Amino acid sequence: KHVVKEGEKSPIDLPRLGLKHKSYISHILTRTKGVELVRSAWKGISHNTLFDYIEDIICDGKYYTLRLRSGNLLRCSYLIIATGRDPNMTSILERLGESYVSDNEVLLGCRATFDPNSVLHLVAEQLDFKVKGGNYCQTYCFNYRGKIRNYVYDGATIFCGALDLDAKVGNTFIGKRVVMPTKQAISFWQQGFRIRYHDFNHNFNERDNTTITHLKEFIRVLSDGLGIRFSEFYFPALEQFWPKPILNARSFESAKFSNLYYVGDASGVAYGILQCYVTACCVPKEIEGKRNVC
Repeated sequence: KHVVKEGEKSPIDLPRLGLKHKSYISHILTRTKGVELVRSAWKGISHNTLFDYIEDIICDGKYYTLRLRSGNLLRCSYLIIATGRDPNMTSILERLGESYVSDNEVLLGCRATFDPNSVLHLVAEQLDFKVKGGNYCQTYCFNYRGKIRNYVYDGATIFCGALDLDAKVGNTFIGKRVVMPTKQAISFWQQGFRIRYHDFNHNFNERDNTTITHLKEFIRVLSDGLGIRFSEFYFPALEQFWPKPILNARSFESAKFSNLYYVGDASGVAYGILQCYVTACCVPKEIEGKRNVC
């Protein structure tokens, strides 16, 4: 409908619709290029990448000792934790004696699929088009073409999305920021189900009518106001719900333990693959800087 050139403003009057647009530069980073960037950042720094179950982490003030499920012990001077959205992260932090924040705020909602041709005017302005509406509702992680993925967190199926330029549909997170403990949010709706757009609008009612009403109103604005042609909704989807270790600004180093770093989702400040790549590239520079000083 509305077609604009790259970098132009969308002709849609967002304030009139009660929407706020989060504007920033976004690009597509291919997996190959991403891996190349990370490897380049680590070039010249001796390191081991560990894929194993960690039973315990002990810090004696100078070294970190990892006790692995295999029975082996690993001792190192620098430790980087990149566990992703691991439900055991809280217990790992507590066993280590790490300081962290476990917010009772989460983004609770669903993953919505849509016709990618209906969002060309939005993508032309920004690839990752994010908007906020009333009642703390917002979109998040916008893939104009992508596939629905799911993962198991603490025994529950959680839906998410991934960019895939060959996909026939697009997807985005649609949710509401609520004050709620993570475990309660995970069990808020029945697990692992999808519902068509028409049925969601006319037949979907859950025990928390206020939340559903707010989501329906927000989705109606996205559909009628922005012209997004939705097809299905996948429940539940959660964002920004895992524990956040307290870190030194910009270095991703623990504020409590020297030479202990967190990257990716484990850092609590990276909410997406590009941000995860940034943390993975920044940490080796910090370590190399320390080693040069020493």
